[in-house]
Formats: sequence, structure tokens, C-alpha cells
Amino acid sequence: MLRTAMRDVELYIFDDLNRRWKDYEFHQKTAAYTTVVDAIPAVIDEIEQRLMARYDVILGGDSDALTNEPWLLLVVESQDAITGISADKKTMASMKNILTKYKDMKVFVLFTNIENVGIPFNGPELLKMLKDPRRYIIFEDANSIKLCELSTSITKKYAKQIAFGDAFFINENELTRLKTVSLD
Repeated sequence: MLRTAMRDVELYIFDDLNRRWKDYEFHQKTAAYTTVVDAIPAVIDEIEQRLMARYDVILGGDSDALTNEPWLLLVVESQDAITGISADKKTMASMKNILTKYKDMKVFVLFTNIENVGIPFNGPELLKMLKDPRRYIIFEDANSIKLCELSTSITKKYAKQIAFGDAFFINENELTRLKTVSLD
């Protein structure tokens, strides 16, 4: 996805200590890359300020304002980042704005490495927010999906084990089997 869409994208990456996204740390389209949780509030504030400016221009009547703006792609790989964002009220409020109020301002937030377990009531606030829209891509067999509740009829329909590179797209209570493409 990143390789084909890199023309008009600026990357913001919150990586974990395994550094799975390290290939993009010094990429020309990377605006911010960090594994340090303390650096995250400033980055989220920067993204929110950019989106707020776009929003204000559109409210001012320029409906074509987004045409020449790049997509802002935030990749959250780190579980510590999710916990840190959730623990800081100001940062969490900014993240809520990014995911709700400014969602149509050419921003895409990708949460990766989320554990396939039910989100507990006392879990991080950011994870609880992700529970509501119920849009996920999961690389697990249908009957192994625990992140959200699926009806038994849906899991039975897709009972066959998935092959390497297959995934499921969950949108609300609909399940669609996907084939992924490796560019390597």
C-alpha cells in the first residue's frame, strides 16, 4: 500500500522497539518516526494543527482546498504508544479530533500489531475508540477472531482455514475474504 501510494503521502510512524517500520525512518516522505512515547504528544499535536488548518480553509468556502494536500498517514505500531496516548487527556482529545472531526481531511490512521483479543472495559481509551467503527483487517481464521464479536453464522460461512497472505476485512458484522499482494 505504501509503495504505490507514496506520491502524495506524508508518513508519521509510532514504531515499537522491534522497529518493524524502520525502513521508513529516513524515507523522504516520512515527517516523523519515533519509538519514544514521550515524543508522541508533539507529533499528534502537529497532525491535529495541520488538519485543523485544512478544516478551517474548507469552512471558509474553499471546497477544493484538499486537492493539492498530501495524505497524512499515521501508523501506530506500538502498544506503548496506544497506552501513552490514552493516559494523556490532551493528547487523547487531539487523537479523537483526528479520528472523528478531521477524518475527511485526507488523514489515514493505521493501527497495526493490535492483539486479537476482546477489548476490555478497563482497556486504553484509544483501543475502546477503535472498537466502535468495527472496521478491521485481520490475518486470522474467522473462528479465531476475538477482537470483535461476529455472529456464528458468519464464522461458520468462513470456517475454512485461510492461506498465507489471506485476511478478512470486517466492516460492522460483514466479513469479506481478502488476498493480499506481496511486492517483495
